[in-house]
Amino acid sequence: MNLKRLLTILCIGMTVSYSVAQKNAKEVLFTIDEQPYYIEDFNYVYNKNIDLIPESERDVKEYLNLYIDYKLKVLKAKELGLDTLKLYKEELSQNRNQLVARYLSSEKITDALIQEAYERSLKEINASHILFLLDPNARPQDSLKMYDKAMSVRNEIQSGASFSEMAKKYSDDPSAQENGGNVGFFSVFKMVYPFETGAYNTNVGDVSLPVRSQFGYHLIKVEDVRDTRGEISIAHLMLLKSEEGNIDKDKEVEKRIKELYKQLKSGADFEVLVKQYSDDKITKDRGGEIQRFTSGALRNPVLEDIAYALNNPNEISEPIETDYAWHIVRLKEKFPLPSFEAIKGSLKVKVRRDERSRVINDHLIEELKIQFPIEESRLLVKKLPSYFSEKVLSNSWKVTEIGSYKDSFLVKINNSMELKLSDFFGYVVGNQLTVRNFKEVPIAIEVLYKNFVETELKNYYTTNLEDLNLEFKALITEYQDGLLLFDLMQKEVWQKVKSDTVGYTEYYNNHKADYYIKEKASVLRFKLTNKKEAKKIKKLLLQGKTKVEVLESFNSKHTQSWLVDEMILDTQELLKDIKEPIKEGVYDFQHESEFTVIQVKEVFVARTASLDEKRDKVISDYQEEYERKWMESLRRNKIIKRNMEVLKQM
Repeated sequence: MNLKRLLTILCIGMTVSYSVAQKNAKEVLFTIDEQPYYIEDFNYVYNKNIDLIPESERDVKEYLNLYIDYKLKVLKAKELGLDTLKLYKEELSQNRNQLVARYLSSEKITDALIQEAYERSLKEINASHILFLLDPNARPQDSLKMYDKAMSVRNEIQSGASFSEMAKKYSDDPSAQENGGNVGFFSVFKMVYPFETGAYNTNVGDVSLPVRSQFGYHLIKVEDVRDTRGEISIAHLMLLKSEEGNIDKDKEVEKRIKELYKQLKSGADFEVLVKQYSDDKITKDRGGEIQRFTSGALRNPVLEDIAYALNNPNEISEPIETDYAWHIVRLKEKFPLPSFEAIKGSLKVKVRRDERSRVINDHLIEELKIQFPIEESRLLVKKLPSYFSEKVLSNSWKVTEIGSYKDSFLVKINNSMELKLSDFFGYVVGNQLTVRNFKEVPIAIEVLYKNFVETELKNYYTTNLEDLNLEFKALITEYQDGLLLFDLMQKEVWQKVKSDTVGYTEYYNNHKADYYIKEKASVLRFKLTNKKEAKKIKKLLLQGKTKVEVLESFNSKHTQSWLVDEMILDTQELLKDIKEPIKEGVYDFQHESEFTVIQVKEVFVARTASLDEKRDKVISDYQEEYERKWMESLRRNKIIKRNMEVLKQM
């Protein structure tokens, strides 16, 4: 993990998280140069981190000292102006923007949509539809006209007309002429959200009221509902039928596929036959394997139904015919439906990428409108379209084309943020590309104005989050302090220590005893439970045999139960068992039913490690001492007053 980010996170654990119910009257726990720090804050931090503190170190007075040290460091960073540096401000702004995103969605609505998606994923719907094509930016009167047409057709169906025939007659979906509007089985996320919702909210055999999507209005008839069949992995052998529909050629293909099926039933290798004969160029080189899929993914209901009808891995189907080929399917694996908890994360990602995200945004906007009242100049809003030409529909409108106009008040948010006509003009210049497909200026301006108000409403909310949301304010404070602490330690401690070769060399010379290396030995060790085998191992080692040669001298069935390793051991540890001065040679000993044979290959005499050998450790130790002394100087330069009576409340 990035060190700066890690330190920031650790600092978050050392700061307070405020609550809306925070007390107005706070009791001061301590002051630093008369600046107060409160018991509530400290109490929260202590209890928040109690599980991270070893029981032996949970003395509240000691923890208070750590907390004061932390606050001293933050103050020092500000005295050095580290909070004014460009890089600090940029990183803080980046962190703030990431935090803001959490507050721009309703968790309650998001969770409801996730739960809805999971419940829908448990069912598959077979539906038919009639599409009444309508531009997403159509005028209200055109939308109403198309809605009335859809209702008229629905009334005919309700009176007994065939849905399939009505789809062929009225649907703007070209495929309806062949399939009578039937789209087959589908599940969650497979259709646009309004269509999906319309289907899942309609009973089997019923026809929905007109459902509006980005394509227009739909009449949806639910033909069937079944339990979701889950994911499946298959392989297939495919022989293509003739493109021209030649009957004789197709009969020959049928004959060949049946011959291959006989070979498979007689024990032929499926993958070998696939590589030799399959016409599926994409899958033949991998044994006909088709990527794991769910119902509807292949867009071939016949093939899917045959695949799902297979029950056991490696089971093969009889030859089946589709519109374009003959197939033999082999089941590889069926995967059970995952639990809600297992896929909650992936569902959340899909919900936020899906059209459902509009539901989340719309809910947020409604909440913000309640929290922050909007006041509009109705006369000016009504007049807005008159300021724009048709160039706005081709992304070429400019403010200068308006001529002279009064920079009048247009809209006010929460009686504090006033937006003028010029603000809206600037928004249109930057966003007119979003209405390039509109047909009429008034409708385009109506949409742009709506988006403008919503954007500014969210901007007002996010700009003032520190004042509006105490939890957010606390999080931002945590990031501020964490970033400052990192920069402070980098400047005042880490960089200075690293470059202070004289300092850490002197530290090494004064603390050589801390870098004493005890006598050690390089050993080969065998552990086993057979005494006879242990004696044989010792004998072979005394004869000068290597580890490999020793292992080769035994049946592998014997050596499988042995523990054999090579390592460096402290000779003091060896003396517990060997009971004599350690030198190069072979030793053996027994603990209960376990026998150990050790070959000491080399003994390393005790000595003091050189600075080069322990440079990293020396620098680390020197840094610890340097920081301790630096911290002491911070304390000496500040007047710290503790209120121990308040501390007793904990």
